[in-house]
Order: sequence, then structure tokens, then C-alpha cells
Amino acid sequence: MEKRISAVEAESALREIDASRERMRNVLKSHHGHAYLWLWGIITMFDCFGVEYLGLAAMQVPSLVAMVVGILGSVIITFSRSLRIRVKPDRRFIGIAVMIIVVHLGVIPAIMGWPQDPRAMYTYTLLFWTEIYVVAGIWFNNHLVWCGLLCMVFSLTGLLVFPHIFWVWSGITVGGTLIGSGFVLRYGNR
Repeated sequence: MEKRISAVEAESALREIDASRERMRNVLKSHHGHAYLWLWGIITMFDCFGVEYLGLAAMQVPSLVAMVVGILGSVIITFSRSLRIRVKPDRRFIGIAVMIIVVHLGVIPAIMGWPQDPRAMYTYTLLFWTEIYVVAGIWFNNHLVWCGLLCMVFSLTGLLVFPHIFWVWSGITVGGTLIGSGFVLRYGNR
């Protein structure tokens, strides 16, 4: 037998969703969500242009250093903001994000193996991170849906349509989307 929810239960659930979305919008603004987008957009551009102009072998160490700088920068941004602002994390969103990471880093590679082409590997890695953006956007802020979807579309377009200029294409479109999204997040919706 189907259990129907009452109007009061539905209204309560919608209020809870709105409260969660508003909390996350405030977290993104108050925790400098734009700074993460700018940081990773710059790192994306650096890596893509580096591979294009210096070659994949020459960029192995610089790319690793850029990733470490990105992770440390993200930790510093998070730590500096968390000292001033206390926000309760949304466990459901964190659970979904962890599930996406486990599936993409554990399950899929165990079944299908890792892509061998560096462009395909880059696109695969980008796709699982941008899936988290899309989920965050659905959950909290439509802006992140568009940021994630644009990054996915640009990366797949580069891989499938423009493989001969993939790295330049990805640097401009994906890195540019992240940086531009940071500006929208920072200065938009006032």
C-alpha cells in the first residue's frame, strides 16, 4: 500500500530543502567559494598550456607541484574561513560526493581500467570532479550545475571534436569556465 505524504509533511520537506540550499549559498559566499574556482581554473590553464607547449613529459613534475599547491591552497582557504565561520556540513551531500569519488577512482577503474591516452585520462578525471559540481548545484546553487555541465561539455568536445588542439581548447574553455564561474559566484546574485 502506498503511503501518501500530507501537505504539512511536503511543506516541511520543502522548507528543509530551501534551508539547506540557503545554508550552502551562504557557505559558498562566506567561505570564498569563488577563490577555489579561481585557484583551480588557474591550475587547469597552467597544466593544459604547459602540456601543449612543453610536452607531457616536461609537465609531470610541474603538474604535480601545481596539484600540491592547489590542495594546500584549498586547505588554507578552508582553514582561514572556518576559523571565522562555523557551518554545519550537509551529510547527504558529503555522502554523495564520497560515493562519486569511490566509484570513479575505485570501481570503474577496477572494472574497465584507466584510460591510456593522456587526453582521455584528463577528461575522465575532470568528469568525476565536475559531477560533484553538478550535484552541488542541484542540491544548493544552480550556478554550480552550469559550471559543472559547461566543463563537462567543453572537455568532451575537446576530446571528441578537437583532439588536435585538445590542451589549448581545455585550457581556455575549462579553465576559463572555472575562473568565470568564480567571478559569477563572487559578484553575481547580489
